[in-house]
Amino acid sequence: MECREYHKYFNSFINNELDYKETKTLLSHVSQCKDCDADLHSQYIMISGLRKIDLKEGDPPIPEYEELIKQETKRCRREGIIRRAFVELSILALIISVIFILKGILWIN
Repeated sequence: MECREYHKYFNSFINNELDYKETKTLLSHVSQCKDCDADLHSQYIMISGLRKIDLKEGDPPIPEYEELIKQETKRCRREGIIRRAFVELSILALIISVIFILKGILWIN
């Protein structure tokens, strides 16, 4: 993907509307592309600045850009671990099921 294509995801990322795969892809790119990181940072400053104007007492604080990137990176790592664990447990359950089926077939014969 070219940098211009990643820019399409900036608003959705800032609004926390991207799914796991899109977030992971965008974070991976901006961690390696300083131009896109700077562009995303600028857009975040603008949008978060506008949100701060409307911030009411009791609303959660708007994180700084670096904190947002850290939070989303952690979230992606956690979700990746959960996804891998789910796949591994599913495979394990399938193997156990096959073993019980084979044991049942052999026991009948």
